[in-house]
Amino acid sequence: MTANIKKSTRYQLSDVKKALIIYYIIITAIQVLNWVISLIIRSSTPTILVVGNSSTVDMTSTFFLFVIGLCTFKENFGMLLQNGFSRRSVLTGRLLSYGVMALVMTVVDRVLTLLFNLIGKAVGGFANVTAFELSYGPGGFGWQMLGLLYTLLLYLEMLLMGYCISLMFYRLSKLGKVLVGAGVPVLVLIVGPVLDLNFTGGKVYTAIGQFFMVAFGYADNQPWYAVITLTVISLLASLCAWLMMRRATVRK
Repeated sequence: MTANIKKSTRYQLSDVKKALIIYYIIITAIQVLNWVISLIIRSSTPTILVVGNSSTVDMTSTFFLFVIGLCTFKENFGMLLQNGFSRRSVLTGRLLSYGVMALVMTVVDRVLTLLFNLIGKAVGGFANVTAFELSYGPGGFGWQMLGLLYTLLLYLEMLLMGYCISLMFYRLSKLGKVLVGAGVPVLVLIVGPVLDLNFTGGKVYTAIGQFFMVAFGYADNQPWYAVITLTVISLLASLCAWLMMRRATVRK
């Protein structure tokens, strides 16, 4: 690893450190609030059993990392290029920083899930489970290790998807941003389903749904399919990011 790539990686990691700390403070505060409310209810009305699911930590982290991906291109790209870093070192540093973030958050989220689950059950019947378990069910040690790999790749994929979207909008003109930002959701969520329903009886969107069910292993409860799919998406997103970045210019 060259010196510039190391510096790029460190800088881009330091740029999100404060956001990660604030995120975990909020997550912990929400859990504590759930426990306090549960204890108050149980103490005031002992005959009521408080049962619920205080959501999955990793599912919340998935959306958080997508937002991080959306917000970590423009300023870093301009600053690093203006200080003599090549586009290759910028992107490589970004990919490495995302890999470190995904790995650290995978471990932290699993530890928090176990901890929150133990405390939650003790104080009020709340249970925390992972998104992997919700999708594919519980299992033994090997299954849990596969769940960690799944979570790592899911986090990395969401970071890269957000980054690619940010890069794409950076490259577009003002008119292009409006057309893509408004036109694509309308086309995919409204126009497409209407046309599909009227001309094919909904077969196209049904086939798309079935494809994703198979690709992510939901149809056969095979999480390895999801691991392969997430790996492919991450590689394609990295390639797309490079193709868009190599001709991107610094904008004020």
